[in-house]
Amino acid sequence: MVRTSADLAASLLDSDHLAGVLSAAVENLDVDVEELAKALYPYATRYGFDSGQALLAEVAPGYVAVTRSSGLRKQVMKLLLQPDGVKSLLSFLEERLAS
Repeated sequence: MVRTSADLAASLLDSDHLAGVLSAAVENLDVDVEELAKALYPYATRYGFDSGQALLAEVAPGYVAVTRSSGLRKQVMKLLLQPDGVKSLLSFLEERLAS
């Protein structure tokens, strides 16, 4: 998915469609988001960003949260996949921030 995302960015895919692809990539637990950001770096300026990280942070909701740690990323994604995922995630974050 990293290679596909970079190839699509290289092909100047419109930003709305690229945002959808990148959001799906960030949500995929098998994707190394830092590798994805590095792969996007050469194309970030085409979309108005100075780095792959900045591009992902803007167009892929959840990128910033999941990059804090891979363990946290997996916990967040598991919570979001639950029936009441957003509610579970908010509770989890409240607990983490309170401690």
